[in-house]
Amino acid sequence: MSEVKFIQDLKEKGKLAPDQAQFFEVNIREIFGDDRTFRAGTISTVAEKTAFGYVRGFLEKKNVKMRKAEIERRASVITGVKRSTGQHPGGIVVVPGYKDIYDVTPVQYPADDITSSWRTTHFDYHSFEDNLFKLDVLGHDDPTMIRFLMDYVKEHPKDFPFSEATDIPMDDPKVYKLLNSTEVIGLTNDDLESKVASFGIPEMGTSFVRDMLADSRPQTFADVVKISGLSHGTDVWLNNAKSLVTGSNSKFGKIPFRICWKQLCT
Repeated sequence: MSEVKFIQDLKEKGKLAPDQAQFFEVNIREIFGDDRTFRAGTISTVAEKTAFGYVRGFLEKKNVKMRKAEIERRASVITGVKRSTGQHPGGIVVVPGYKDIYDVTPVQYPADDITSSWRTTHFDYHSFEDNLFKLDVLGHDDPTMIRFLMDYVKEHPKDFPFSEATDIPMDDPKVYKLLNSTEVIGLTNDDLESKVASFGIPEMGTSFVRDMLADSRPQTFADVVKISGLSHGTDVWLNNAKSLVTGSNSKFGKIPFRICWKQLCT
């Protein structure tokens, strides 16, 4: 039961203070061991636009003129160069007992601070994420929002048809209408500057996902699951599924969103 309580506490970490969040990280080290747990390192590189800025800034400083093609060539050489190292906000790498961390990657102290309680993997964790177990100790906003909701429900019990979080309706049709339009909350598209009213729904409130909702108009839980899958990953929705749903793909035409994507892709 202690493990279950630990996971429940982790899920409410969205509202915990930094020192409380540190408690859970320490707890993980107690479970696996100090010499088996490390912060997942990250490496930031020079972006393409930043590289152009470096080249143009150098030319202005030296008062040198250069053709656009040569500027682009020099910027391309700088793009992707290591700029700084950091650490994943909640990533903790766990090394199995029969291996040593140095079999996989060097480690370092963040910002060369040898007094730090954590050591960080020197290599970017993407380099070995298929070979080592990584925990993501991140806060979940949903349980915190539900907790705040239930606090409000207890203060105003007559305004709600439920008294426990487990009794919250899972198929409220008005919630699905939030994913289709703005009418359910009595506002227009112009009022919200959006075609849907999903701002308060986790994972559904960003401008990117709201555009997806406007194109697909989900009406069932299965549709919402598809949206969640299609909204993650590079070129999963853009330059891919969106053209099929909206009909902008001249080769395949418009395909109804509710068609099983597994059958469509296979």
